[in-house]
Amino acid sequence: PIAIPYVHRRIESKYRATYDSIQSMLNSASVAIVYLICSALLNGEPQSAATISHLWAIMGASLVAVTFFLFLIRPRNS
Repeated sequence: PIAIPYVHRRIESKYRATYDSIQSMLNSASVAIVYLICSALLNGEPQSAATISHLWAIMGASLVAVTFFLFLIRPRNS
């Protein structure tokens, strides 16, 4: 929802539906990928608070790493 006004100002109306569909597909794929990663990391692990906090730490570190990478490759207006 936050990206919609940004995108709609910059993409021609005839391409918006395609762009929105691709964005929706990528969002759905990322949810599936995170689910698979969590399943792989927790395979055979007991369901305890320690396991959940360990998983949160791994996912948080991954999120920070990806965000930093995207920050480094962002387009710059120079």
